[in-house]
Amino acid sequence: MEDRGISIKICSFNSLIKGLLISTVLSFLFHSGISFVYNYLLESILLLISLTILCFLIFRINIKCDEISDRIDVFSKTIAFDFQYSQPKFFNLLRFFRPLNPYIGALGTILALLFVFLAVPALIIYLAIHPNPPGTSLKIGAFFLSTGIGILYYFFNKDKFPSLADKVMFFTGILLGPVGVFEIIS
Repeated sequence: MEDRGISIKICSFNSLIKGLLISTVLSFLFHSGISFVYNYLLESILLLISLTILCFLIFRINIKCDEISDRIDVFSKTIAFDFQYSQPKFFNLLRFFRPLNPYIGALGTILALLFVFLAVPALIIYLAIHPNPPGTSLKIGAFFLSTGIGILYYFFNKDKFPSLADKVMFFTGILLGPVGVFEIIS
């Protein structure tokens, strides 16, 4: 009986630590990221948008030209044996980038997520309190973002928190993590 009680306490403590870790790391990243984007608002937003568009454009061109090149290869090898086609140098260059295509797509997705999670809150804070310093609003935005992502983590991993004590400890960790980060930062 006593071993089961210790096991439940350790499991609840693990849930608290998991919630603290998730919310602490996210609130620190959001606070520093949003403050960076807020300080360099125009440059950072334009840079994020342009890099995202560039990555997805390269990704799209690579997929389309790669598909065209493959069709030409299949056509020349199966249907028209005497078909002589010299591929442009552009297709050869894209064949070099073929192994990098998944990474380019992932980089574009990460940049788009950075834009959504950093630039949009920075714009909202800028529009809400432009002449005033962003201190409290920045903390509130980071708190809501980290808490929201922590709650999403809970809903996608409900089976990892079987008891009520685990759930309470996880949500306690989620709510205490940003408070600790903001006390250390300020």
